[in-house]
Amino acid sequence: MRSRVNEAYWCESRSHWRIDVQKDGVRKSFYSSTPGRKGKIECHAKADEWLENATNNDKRVRHYLQLWLDHQQKTTSYSSWLQYKSYVKCYFLPELGLIKISKLSEQNFQNILDELGSRGLSRKTLSNVRSAASSFCKWCRKHQYSQLRCDDLEIPKIATKSSKSILSVSDFQMVMESSETMYRGKVINDWYINAYRVALLTGLRPGELIALQWSNIDFAEKVICVTGAINVHGKHTSGKNENAKRTIAVGEMCLERLKAQRSQLNAAGLLSAYVFPTVTGDPVREGTLLAAWYRYQDYNGIKRTTLYELRHTFVSVNKNLPEGMVRDVVGHSKNMDTFGVYGHLFADEKRQAAEQIESNVSRILSYQK
Repeated sequence: MRSRVNEAYWCESRSHWRIDVQKDGVRKSFYSSTPGRKGKIECHAKADEWLENATNNDKRVRHYLQLWLDHQQKTTSYSSWLQYKSYVKCYFLPELGLIKISKLSEQNFQNILDELGSRGLSRKTLSNVRSAASSFCKWCRKHQYSQLRCDDLEIPKIATKSSKSILSVSDFQMVMESSETMYRGKVINDWYINAYRVALLTGLRPGELIALQWSNIDFAEKVICVTGAINVHGKHTSGKNENAKRTIAVGEMCLERLKAQRSQLNAAGLLSAYVFPTVTGDPVREGTLLAAWYRYQDYNGIKRTTLYELRHTFVSVNKNLPEGMVRDVVGHSKNMDTFGVYGHLFADEKRQAAEQIESNVSRILSYQK
């Protein structure tokens, strides 16, 4: 029940008490012609009864989904809001939009998950959809639009886990050796070749790679400070989780690639705060970098993988390192089970990690083709 915050007032010209109240966007006025305090109490009683019992059955779920999206746009990140907006448009509205909010049930959301599972959507996607459904129900309870809870939604067993591809040994070697690509019918040196190589040597996320600035690199101390990322929409963010901001030690192999990148920019007469900028010095968009990576792979006969799968390759190459050591380098959240064992990385272990990573990469590069 919503608490009434206003009081009835006496209209002298009409000789009655009046009170105006509102619930769920619906306004209503109540009256009493009884003079004195008794009439005022009668007016309050009528309003309180309506506030307590009114259900607004004409309101459909689509109305509340839009209100929820408006709230999310103001309170969550742009990327999260876009994802929620997509789920509402593609999954929730077609199935739930015309249902009255008072008739909405947990089974309605379960039906959506079951249907998406039968379509072959990944378990991760279904988990995100379930989280959106729970968030919507929680918001409805908070605003007393509904008391529905979605705590028991289940991911269908038929849902598949998304596959993660990594570079083969020969493909890894090719990236570290070949800098050529095909662009508009011409063979050229790939402008972003050092970005691919640093990604393989550090496990940085694409957004972290794009946001990396020269001020984040200490060549003397041989460390990279990851302070944020630039998402697919070109917006700066603080990172994916609480461990995204981190300092990682790097070896000579990685430093050489960073120095080569600086020489490349100098040769082009380009001054930019960013390590891997566009030819104009601006931060590259992730879609642009991905397109360049695909062109590079196609020209060099490398099986297509995404930029993010360079990160998966890094983790796979360094699977002989302790779990906590790898998690600290790649910036996984504390509840992310990278290999299955938790640990903590102290300062001296950071250098050990860098040395071991270099050893692992050298081993890969020394394999006979």
